[in-house]
Amino acid sequence: MIINNIENIKFHVLRFEQPDDFYMLSIMPRKKDHPESPILANENNRMLYNMYIRNIEYFERKIPLIKEFCEKFYARCYIKPQVRSGKQINRQMLKFMCDQVDNWDLNYYTITREIISGFHDSRDKRIVLDLDDITYEQVKEIEDTIINYFKDIKNKKQKKDIEKEQEESEDKKEKPKKSDLVWINPTFNGYHIIAPGFDPRILQQYVDKGYFQTIKDIWKSDADTIVYACKPDLKEDPDE
Repeated sequence: MIINNIENIKFHVLRFEQPDDFYMLSIMPRKKDHPESPILANENNRMLYNMYIRNIEYFERKIPLIKEFCEKFYARCYIKPQVRSGKQINRQMLKFMCDQVDNWDLNYYTITREIISGFHDSRDKRIVLDLDDITYEQVKEIEDTIINYFKDIKNKKQKKDIEKEQEESEDKKEKPKKSDLVWINPTFNGYHIIAPGFDPRILQQYVDKGYFQTIKDIWKSDADTIVYACKPDLKEDPDE
């Protein structure tokens, strides 16, 4: 089975507003896809490849490599949809190394990846809702609720100060509406909804409906979502 979200990622995620903006991709086989694999006997996943995307052109050049790795090793390619800042990462890395100068037990091979993975630019906050064992219609209902939440906020701002909103729209012509940044990404067990940060209390109605047990169960801050993935049961893409 193959999941191909490449066009979703290009359209919804990759936005480069600053010269040092980049996104982190990771390719890895996971133990739950390979329960009998000897190389995953003592770990839940094994990192095969990391890449740091600085522009759309670089990402497009890497698509054949992403597909080859995932299909050859039955692996998953993940992206963190929250943008990273090269300048902020450099500062964080220097601070970390100074703090750990006397610690000789550090795993130097993974420091860069761990810092980039754990530190992000707060100006483009993204939330991932991890929804398993749920129908597409139910996911679409949740997505519509989040989109309407952002539209209501925008309408309230316009009513409160129309002139200020017009000035902001002129200054930020290239900035997309937050309601346009809400989207659904298929996974092997269900769906991800990726969205800018919002008030999680609007999801309580879906706990009451039994779509999921608690908001905490599905709410993932700065989590990964699938770009491309292949499981060993089927090699053919069902969409082809």
